[in-house]
Formats: sequence, structure tokens, C-alpha cells
Amino acid sequence: YFDHLLSWYEHCDDPNVFFVTYEQLKKDTRTLVLKIADFIGEQYGQKLRNDKSRFESVLTNITVKSMKECVNESMQTSMRILEAALGGKVPKWIDLMKGTAEAESCEKLMSGDFVRKGIVGDWQNHFSEEQVKRLQKKIHEKTRGSDVMKLWKDTDIPH
Repeated sequence: YFDHLLSWYEHCDDPNVFFVTYEQLKKDTRTLVLKIADFIGEQYGQKLRNDKSRFESVLTNITVKSMKECVNESMQTSMRILEAALGGKVPKWIDLMKGTAEAESCEKLMSGDFVRKGIVGDWQNHFSEEQVKRLQKKIHEKTRGSDVMKLWKDTDIPH
């Protein structure tokens, strides 16, 4: 993750880049949706400001609940099509994933349970103390010499 983030982070303030963290989006969704619309084109922000029902429709359709319904249903359909195309067999890449650290994610993908809870800070319910320590060490190693972690200074993300 940090290799990807740091490869373009120096451009986060460029005028043609809109950068926002998930935590910021969850904290003030309404304001950020308008900022995103303005970034795409001021006319889009104005349309949302002038048409409250359109704005509310956008807000409804970007909720985690809505994403779960849309994405999970799409993933279930895709997996059924894939299984049918393979004559009911499990794709080889899924067999290869069994027994790995990614096995649980793979099972969720296959079942269509792809979108998680969307709760800021939920990582705490999944990481052991040892995993948090390893994560902190890895974050420190990857972000040394960068101010990238300031993005999460007001959160409970370990750094």
C-alpha cells in the first residue's frame, strides 16, 4: 500500500489531483461530495447544490449499505458465471489460495461477501497486539523520510 501511495504522494497538492482519505470522507461526506463534484467541474457541484433531491440521491447511493448491495450482488453473479463457464469447477487460482493468509478473503470473494463494514477504526477488531506492532514497524520503515502519516494524525491508525 505505502509503495503505491508514496509513488505519487508528492503530487497530492497538484491542481489536477483530488486527494482524500476514507476517514475524511466518512467524517464529512456531504462536504466532500460537493468538493469532489466541484473538482470534476464547478457545474457539477452547482447542480448538486441547486437540486437537493439529486444530492440526496448521490449520498444514498454512496453509502456502504448501497455499495454492499451493488458490489456483492455483482460479485455473486460474476462467480456464478465463472463457475458455470468452468463446468462447476473451482478456478485454479482459488485452489492455490487455500491455506494461505488470503484464504479468508478469497472465500468472501467467492461468496460475494466482498464489501466490508465501512467502519473507521474497525481494524482494531481484527488485529492482535502482535500484528499491530508488526504493522507499526512496517509503517515506520515504509514512510521514513515522508510526512505521509500526517494524513492520519487525527485517527487511531497505528504509526
